[in-house]
Amino acid sequence: MNFSSARNPIGISSNLHVGVSTQMLEVMAVAVGGALGALSRFALTTWVRHYWASPFPVATFLVNVAGSIALGYVLTVLPAKPAGTIGVALMATGFLGSFT
Repeated sequence: MNFSSARNPIGISSNLHVGVSTQMLEVMAVAVGGALGALSRFALTTWVRHYWASPFPVATFLVNVAGSIALGYVLTVLPAKPAGTIGVALMATGFLGSFT
């Protein structure tokens, strides 16, 4: 351990994923995103059904249209960012995959 470093006084590595492979981080990102996307779909669908009763599945239609638009945006913007693969795994595959 390096106790003299001004940037890291206690010698703990600044690498957040020590011992965790990039593939495992992507798997965890998909799992977390999937859980949040499913909960968001449930909440939005319940809210739309509460305020808009219809024999047509309006809630499903609105969720799928919103998710498709968001997916198009995410897939054109996120890959250019520094955390592209983890961000795409979290948002596109995980969150929006289960949301739509």
